[in-house]
Amino acid sequence: DEPLDLTASPLSQAEEFLRKRAAKVDAGKRAEAEENYEAAAIARREAAGLIEQYYGADSWHLRTAQAACARSDRLAAMNAADRQRYASLRELRARRDTAWSAAKFAEAIEFARQCAAHSEALWGAHIETAGDCNRWGQMLVMGGDFQTAETVLAHCMKLRQEHLGNENPETITTMTVLAEVMREAGRVESGAPLLREAAELGRKTWNNEGAELAAVLLAWGRCAAQLEQTEEAVQALLESSSLYRELPAEYRGRYGEAMHELGRTRKRGAEYRQAWEAFIAAHEAWSEVFGEEDPRTLAVATELGAMELALGMNAEAEARFTHVAEARFRLKGADHPEYAASLHDVAVALGNQGKYTAAEPLLREALAIQEAHFGPEHAVVAETLETQAALFEAVNRPEEARAAAHKARTIRTRGNSFEGR
Repeated sequence: DEPLDLTASPLSQAEEFLRKRAAKVDAGKRAEAEENYEAAAIARREAAGLIEQYYGADSWHLRTAQAACARSDRLAAMNAADRQRYASLRELRARRDTAWSAAKFAEAIEFARQCAAHSEALWGAHIETAGDCNRWGQMLVMGGDFQTAETVLAHCMKLRQEHLGNENPETITTMTVLAEVMREAGRVESGAPLLREAAELGRKTWNNEGAELAAVLLAWGRCAAQLEQTEEAVQALLESSSLYRELPAEYRGRYGEAMHELGRTRKRGAEYRQAWEAFIAAHEAWSEVFGEEDPRTLAVATELGAMELALGMNAEAEARFTHVAEARFRLKGADHPEYAASLHDVAVALGNQGKYTAAEPLLREALAIQEAHFGPEHAVVAETLETQAALFEAVNRPEEARAAAHKARTIRTRGNSFEGR
């Protein structure tokens, strides 16, 4: 083939490069599917030559192409026994993917383990092994086995760093998933350096755009927020949400997730106006994607109402909490603790407006539900008693106020759980 015309305009160069590279990659795939590994190796070497011309000798694109060439060369050099082992590996992969698609998760995870073991035996410390380890690790994460997933993904990351380099998208994605596994296992500080590095590398690799970078920045922002590195968290979450906002509608839910996390981070920093704005955006996005009565949408509506209370927007908070309470009544029933929590929220908003007569029966109803569900000495009950005591004080009923406050203090002193609110 003739080399690329590097005297043409940048757009013409790009079009020519993409056309020629696609032709070589497709030729390599066809040849491999036909088990003509020698032809596949030739096509991939030609594709690598085009990539070196276009991106240069130091690009991650070339390292990726070179890894593909090494794989094809290895296949071409295999003896009959190894080719049979490779055929068996491909069959295992098909069974793995079929089981996963059929929701036979335990079976799929076992096939994935076997794929990784067969790949290690056949390929050794090779990028092909990394692919099978990555698939196994991802399945383990979905299955909740974070301890094994961490070991498998760490091995995958090491192989990808060695063969593809740190700036390769696959390496960055593996770093991100591994760090998220550490976070899920409660080891946020261990995963933080990986996520920070992934974010820095991702900005360069993806040229500050795209869904892949948005996902990495969201993960890093969430991690930084947990570590109370507020400035870094806000920056990453603002970048992530901005990227998601520019993407197609299928990413609208992820935009809402980034804005929700940003709202929580702003709230922890007592930046209530900025938190309210972020929660508004998250609520709008999730209402569109999941519906107004989806549990996720109702949860962010509750957080939005809390910010309205903090900003003195009590009428707005009352309306929002009332909507959530009505939805939870329909979805959960009249004896559910989430409905009781919403009744409590409405009562607080009413009390802030001096509407004590309307607030009092809501608190009684909330208290009855909570005592029946959690028991009379749970910390959720104490919170409602404290609100009730404040209401009694406001309407000049001191004895009832003292009784409710005393009962709440007794519960707090005993240190009962606050889970379930």
